[in-house]
Amino acid sequence: MGSGRQLRFLYGTNTTDAIARSIVDFMLPVVVVSGLGGAATDVGILNAVSGAGFILLGVPLGYFADKSTTVRALGVSLALKLLAILILIVGVTFGFLNFVVVLAAAGLFGVGIVGAESAQTVAAVRLAGLGSVARVYSKLQSADTAASIAMPVVAGVLLSWSDLGLLAIVVAFLGVALVLALKIHTSPVSIDVSQNSGTESMWVGFREIYSNRALLSITVITILTNLALAVISAVESVLFLKHLGASITQYGVYTGIAAVTALLGSLIATRFIERVGKESTVFLGYGILTVAAALLIVPSVYPTTWGLAAAYTHAGLWGIAMVVANIAMAGWTAEVIPENLLGRTSSAGRSLSMGTIPVGGIMGGLLADHIGLTFTLILTSTLVGGSFLLSWTLKRPKTTTI
Repeated sequence: MGSGRQLRFLYGTNTTDAIARSIVDFMLPVVVVSGLGGAATDVGILNAVSGAGFILLGVPLGYFADKSTTVRALGVSLALKLLAILILIVGVTFGFLNFVVVLAAAGLFGVGIVGAESAQTVAAVRLAGLGSVARVYSKLQSADTAASIAMPVVAGVLLSWSDLGLLAIVVAFLGVALVLALKIHTSPVSIDVSQNSGTESMWVGFREIYSNRALLSITVITILTNLALAVISAVESVLFLKHLGASITQYGVYTGIAAVTALLGSLIATRFIERVGKESTVFLGYGILTVAAALLIVPSVYPTTWGLAAAYTHAGLWGIAMVVANIAMAGWTAEVIPENLLGRTSSAGRSLSMGTIPVGGIMGGLLADHIGLTFTLILTSTLVGGSFLLSWTLKRPKTTTI
């Protein structure tokens, strides 16, 4: 079967999986805040549990993706997501849905996310080759954002109508994603263990990150940004639904705006990067992200129409800048990492960067509940500003290793 057809299966499974994930990402915080009466700390705990898989299983799952066929690596990950949604369905059906059940489902779904991302990263390089991988990443990002544009709004409407109906839709999309994943056949790359034990080979991704200055800078930038994102994720539902008094639909519009501009970013990213260069793209992207993060402070101070407008502007700027910068960094890292280490190195990077989600989630919730939303959002703006300053170092030659 040709690689072109295999890539179409990859795009398809990625798109349907993205639809399911965007619904779940929107649904769980709303259920905790509006359905279970949770506070910002509870949302922070939810985000922490969701991201725990990146810390605990990120590297082993990357090693698994390197060693395995795409069918096995991606199939297992999607099956875990399906199991997580079935837990929620059982909880709703039999009336025992509570915070602990939501946390259990979120944790399992998070492990599935880690495994799926690792498997898709490896599959993209195997099918397209290093020369075209940046374009494949751009198309995957386009599919992600295009599929998720309407999902927050649709999910908000459907959730107010039927939580079971919304969960059934998630199951359907995950089922299609699993069927398409089973049609993607790639062979695992060889792993040289002549000089290393199995454990050393598994953890070699961390050495790759440390030995390449550009990769190390990108990893630190991503750590700071994801820490800020985790804090924002812990408070934005509370900011909208309680502080601003907005409706679930208005909150859905907020997330939908970010998705629309993210789609625009994914469509222009490749040409923009080719014209401006990867280093300058990251620098400009993080400059815009710093402005966007500062705008989210406004609704915490002025919970009025102006505050809502600032939040919507934040979402628009954040969506386009984050996607363009991420595509530039993803294509760059794929070019500098040896193919047989791609799964482990990318997973090591995600473990470090996404590992900040539990810390940021809990920290954001506690800070918002005990110190205030404004202070918490100033902190996130500072973290993103730190990433912007660090991105300046990428404008220098980075091929040197440590």
